[in-house]
Amino acid sequence: MILINYYNKIFLAFYIAKANGELGMKFNKLVSNELDSDCLNEEYKAAKEIGVISLSDSHLFFRKGLKKYYISYSLIEYAFRRVFMVPAKMCCGKGEFPMENLVIISGGVEVASIGLPGTKAAKALIEEINLRAPEIITKCPKETSDNE
Repeated sequence: MILINYYNKIFLAFYIAKANGELGMKFNKLVSNELDSDCLNEEYKAAKEIGVISLSDSHLFFRKGLKKYYISYSLIEYAFRRVFMVPAKMCCGKGEFPMENLVIISGGVEVASIGLPGTKAAKALIEEINLRAPEIITKCPKETSDNE
């Protein structure tokens, strides 16, 4: 009985500290050559959130599962929408639903494909990226073949 009360007190103290923002969030680098930054907590809190993606003045943050990732705008070469159709079986037949993703390319490699809640959110996100970092290309890069 005493042991259970002890663990309840620890959990309650942890929950209260987390709710008050006293515990720092851990951010994971999306690319290995990203610099560590001490002010990521404040930047993340002040960022504009669209779905699972948050846009600050100098970084793009996103949540995947329980982890939070970040990448600096200066390391992003391309950021564009990718739409693919997902087949679905319904009571009245079959259909397809569009799924929106934000694709991030850094160093010539696709480093992230982030699911978005819908078309409106995807368009708003691309517009916001254009406002905050106009040097990022928001069109899909052309695939080049070896025959050319």
